[in-house]
Order: sequence, then C-alpha cells, then structure tokens
Amino acid sequence: MLNFHSSATNKKSDAMVREIAERTSTEILSQLGATLAAMSEPELRGYVRARAWPIVCDGLHQLTTSDRTIGSRREELAGRILEQTVHIVTRACTIAPVVSTPMPHIGRRAA
Repeated sequence: MLNFHSSATNKKSDAMVREIAERTSTEILSQLGATLAAMSEPELRGYVRARAWPIVCDGLHQLTTSDRTIGSRREELAGRILEQTVHIVTRACTIAPVVSTPMPHIGRRAA
C-alpha cells in the first residue's frame, strides 16, 4: 500500500534540497549576463546544469561532512538539487514580468 505520510527525514532532505538549490540558483543568476539574451530555453537549461553541478557538489559535500546519513543518498540528492536549481533559474529567466496595460476608453452604448 502507498505511504502518503512523509517522515521527518524526508522533510529534512526536502528542506536541504530547497536550501541548496536556492543558494545555487542565486549564484548562477548572478553569473548570467549578456549571454542570457542569445540563449534559447534548452541552451539555458544546459548552461545552468553545467555551471551549477560543481556548486551543488560543494554544497552537498559540506553537508555530508556534518550529517553522515546523507552519504548513502548523495547521488539522489545531488540530482534533485540540480533539477530544482535548473527549474528555478529557467523560471526566473523565461517568465516575463507582468506589465499593466491601460484599458482603452470604452464609450457608453445607448440601450
């Protein structure tokens, strides 16, 4: 039977993945500059994966030294962190800001 209840270790690992992904995406976004304008979305995703991988590994290595329970799931967590980082950066770069446009004046119609 499916277990829909998440354990404390799952919540802890989810929080850790989110924290490292947010730090990594902030660093990657600060590195992006003029190269961003010339990239398509698939190129951007590949660029982010290539640039984020060493940062993800370093962040995970720092946590692995302090928490021994991560060691066995290191590859899984690294993959989750990388994919979340790619998602955050891609979303930040491709979603255009919402611009308010004034409504044209609409006259009243006689009934």
